[in-house]
Amino acid sequence: MDKYRDHLSVQILTLGMDLRRDMIVDVLKEAFSPACIYERSDVASRAKEGLPERKGLLYGELDKDLTITENGLTLAIDLENGQKTGYFLDQKETRAAVTRYAEGRNVLDLFCNQGGFSLNAAKGGAREITAVDVSESALLQVKKNAALNGFTQVKTEKADVFAFLREEKAAKRKYELIVLDPPAFTKSADTVKEGYKGYLTTNAQALALLSDGGVMFTCSCSRFMTIPLFLKMIEEASAISNVKVKLLEVHMQAPDHAALVGMDDALYLKTVVLMKA
Repeated sequence: MDKYRDHLSVQILTLGMDLRRDMIVDVLKEAFSPACIYERSDVASRAKEGLPERKGLLYGELDKDLTITENGLTLAIDLENGQKTGYFLDQKETRAAVTRYAEGRNVLDLFCNQGGFSLNAAKGGAREITAVDVSESALLQVKKNAALNGFTQVKTEKADVFAFLREEKAAKRKYELIVLDPPAFTKSADTVKEGYKGYLTTNAQALALLSDGGVMFTCSCSRFMTIPLFLKMIEEASAISNVKVKLLEVHMQAPDHAALVGMDDALYLKTVVLMKA
């Protein structure tokens, strides 16, 4: 369950929890007195539990103009159609870290979703931001959120990120700050090898666009892409792109998505901050 102000967004993926949906709703009503509880169980993995996909209002009334405040920014949230439960709350602290590197830089935000990284870069004083995603609805949210915060330096580009990277490299364009936050390229243990190749190719292409002294935030949200494996991939991507980099920071998911010690598979989100040497 993710909490967006007084709206709760619930995702149920297993049969055991699905059988207890009504009880869960009652508990959430008692604990939070929400204005709305909205279900976003429109996930294909439910089929493994013999469950159909579900989406819809469970309680109250949905505010379609819902906004939240994150890192001092106003964000419009689409609970109905936004990815996952409406937004990726687990990147809050990492998005805030972008502001430390953004001042005066031109920024490339790849797989931008609703523009969280772009907005934090704008808050940090970036002079120009290009937010790239294949989803038209996500880009509409980027534009809406930029307008809500009075940012005029954010522009959007509807494109397949993989093709976009090839085109930018061919055009010899450079960026001083790059954020690479792709979807999980590997979602099971038997696809790690293919997923690794996806991360490697994308990171090598992005590093090739980094200007001298430039900074790149590179992320993985797959629990199967462990931190040691992710760092190995970055080392290999650096060699392929012939771009030497220094490691500045390593981030994990936000504290409200904490992983129990000993449960390595719960440490799913990692972000490495690099600087071109």
